[in-house]
Amino acid sequence: MEFDKKLVKKEKSSQYARYLLIIGILVIGFSLSFVLRMQPIEYGFELNEFDPFFNYRATQFIVENGLPAYLEWNDDLSWH
Repeated sequence: MEFDKKLVKKEKSSQYARYLLIIGILVIGFSLSFVLRMQPIEYGFELNEFDPFFNYRATQFIVENGLPAYLEWNDDLSWH
């Protein structure tokens, strides 16, 4: 009977370590994602290079003119 108690105790210990590992990985992941998402606050709230209208216009230009023309394209409709 003593052998069974040690086996059960060892399983609980490894399960506890597994939960701690999962929680640790989640905390690191959430912390890293929060820090990365908060970095643009340093520069203020403004529209930056991830403007969806620019991406749409660039895709439309590539479809109509091809990739080599896009690499030499100077977008005069951009505001920056």
